[in-house]
Amino acid sequence: MQLLPKELTFVNAILINISVIISTILSYYFVSLHLETKKNRTNLSFVSGVFFSRQTIGTNLVTGLALGVISFVLSINRIPLFGESNGVDMRYVMIFFAVIYGSDVLGIITSVTLIALKYFSYVNAMPAITFNEYFNNLVFTVLLLALCIFMRHKKIPIWPANFLFLFVFMSLRLFLFSFYFAPFFQLRKLTEFAVYLILYSIIFIATTFIINAAVSASQSVHVYRTAAIYDGLTGVYNKESFHFFLDYVANNITKKEAGNLSLAVIDVDNFKQVNDNFGHPVGDLALKHIAKILSQEQIQYRHYICRIGGDEFAIIHNEPPQEAEAFFRQIFKNLEQSPFMFEDTPIHLEISAGLTHFQIDQNFNMEQAFQEADEALYRAKNSGKKQLVVTYSVTNQPAEA
Repeated sequence: MQLLPKELTFVNAILINISVIISTILSYYFVSLHLETKKNRTNLSFVSGVFFSRQTIGTNLVTGLALGVISFVLSINRIPLFGESNGVDMRYVMIFFAVIYGSDVLGIITSVTLIALKYFSYVNAMPAITFNEYFNNLVFTVLLLALCIFMRHKKIPIWPANFLFLFVFMSLRLFLFSFYFAPFFQLRKLTEFAVYLILYSIIFIATTFIINAAVSASQSVHVYRTAAIYDGLTGVYNKESFHFFLDYVANNITKKEAGNLSLAVIDVDNFKQVNDNFGHPVGDLALKHIAKILSQEQIQYRHYICRIGGDEFAIIHNEPPQEAEAFFRQIFKNLEQSPFMFEDTPIHLEISAGLTHFQIDQNFNMEQAFQEADEALYRAKNSGKKQLVVTYSVTNQPAEA
C-alpha cells in the first residue's frame, strides 16, 4: 500500500522531531564527556560516570542558546494533525532535558532563549501568532521550567520525573485547549486532543528511552574500563595500566627514532608501622594521601602514576631527566609540608624512590627497565630511606647522579 502525501508528511515530521531531539541531547552529552576527560586525570577518552558535569557559565550560555534555538525550530516544525489542532509541538522536551540532564542554569538559559525567539516571531509574524497565544506559551514555558527545577531539586528518578512531567503537561494543555477550542467538550475535539496527547507521549517516552539507553551503555563501558585501568583504592592507574603505558610511551618514542624516558619505583617508608599502630583502614587512607601528593604534580601526557602493589607506586616520566628529578624534589617538599592527618594528629609519611633514566631505542626491554628502577629503589631503602637514588640505564653507558 502506497502512502499518501499527507501520511508521508506526518511520518516524516515525527521522524525529524525524534531525530532532532535525540541527536541534540546525545551530542551535548558526548561533547561534555570529551571536554571533561580532557581536563581530568585520564589521557584517554574514557567515558565519564556522570550524566552531565558542571559546566562553566560560558559553556552553559552557549549550550543554552543552542538548545533554545533547537526548541524554537521544533515549535515551528510541528507534527501535523487533523482537525483544528495546530499540530504537535515538541519544544518543551528540550527544556525538560536541559534541566533534568543538565542544570537549573542551563534550563533557564534555554527557556529565556526560546521565549525571546518566540517574541521575535510574534513581532515579525513568522509564523503569525496572536498575542494571547504568545502570552499563554510564555506562561506555559515558565510553569514547565519551574516543574523541571522542582523535580531536579527533589532528585526524582528519571522515569517518575518523565511521567510527572507528562501529567502536568497534559493537565495544562487540557486547560488551555478548553479555551482555544471552545466549546471544547465535544467528541470530535476530545478525539483530536486525545490523539495529540498520545502522539506527544509516545515521542517523549521514545526519545527519553533511547537517550537513557545510550547513556547507560556508555556508563557501563566506563565501569568496566575503570575497573580494568584504575586502582580502586587510590584512583591512580593500576599495575596492568603501568605495563600498558610503559609500552605505549616507549613505542611512541621509538617512532621518533630516539628519546628520553625515566622510570621511578616508589615505596612508602615504614608503612607497616602505620598499619600496626593505627590499623589497616588508616593505612589505606595513608596510601590515598600519598597518591594525592603524587598526583598534584602530575602533568598530562608526561607523568603516568600507577600503584603496582601494596605500598609501592611507579611513575613513567615522559620528559627530560632533569625534569623528572625536579618532579621528585617537589614531591619530597610537598610530603614535608602536607602531613597525613588522622583525628587531628599529623602523621609524616616518607617515601624512598629509585629513578632510572633511559635512552629509548629499538632494543628497549620493559622488564629490564623495571628491574633497574627497582634496584635503584633497593639502594635508596638501604641507604637510610627518605631519599631518591638516580641511575642511568646499564644498557646506555651507565653513569650515576
